[in-house]
Amino acid sequence: KLFFERIAPNVPLELISLDLQPSWKQYVDLLGFKFFHWNIYDGNLLEKLSLNAGELTYVVISYVLIYCTDDQTMDMLTSLLRDDLVRAIIVSERSEATAGVQLMEKRGVKVAKLMDQSYGKDERQTVFIDDQTIMHSTAGRTKKELTPVFPNVPFSEHKEARQKGNHPLHWRPFHEESRRNWRNDRNRGQNFRYNRRDDYKRDPFYRRR
Repeated sequence: KLFFERIAPNVPLELISLDLQPSWKQYVDLLGFKFFHWNIYDGNLLEKLSLNAGELTYVVISYVLIYCTDDQTMDMLTSLLRDDLVRAIIVSERSEATAGVQLMEKRGVKVAKLMDQSYGKDERQTVFIDDQTIMHSTAGRTKKELTPVFPNVPFSEHKEARQKGNHPLHWRPFHEESRRNWRNDRNRGQNFRYNRRDDYKRDPFYRRR
């Protein structure tokens, strides 16, 4: 909601939450969104929402595919893109390897990986699209290669390379304002090696809290 208020404030926006657990409704209501109790295995998403093809713009899936990475679900998602004319399915998962990525690619669906892949495969943040021009530059339908949106924050067991390699993001990414503040901090240039239980106390942000 905040993203569209900033980027496209004049675009009519309706946010709908669907979940297998009906008790989420009270929390969704507090946020001011619509809620539908829905099982992803039931499919027929547009029918559930009383929408026609082309009226549902984006689908966001958060920590769900780990429970239903199978042909039935992947076929349903592919149909959302090709038959129901959903522009993109935005997926957030917990694991570096998301099995649904390969299953969608086998169906001819383009998968854009939003995480930096410099430190190996990381499929935690992806976008499923059927129209590949959607991920191109907003300046026109060019063939400009997609640049990952999110700097990669590696799993703990993969952080050694970043700690040793003078990576420009140091030990973690920052929003631009936070990075500027950090650079001006009197402790700038310190190498934070979180290998001991008390090392986090050296973090200037920790001391400010």
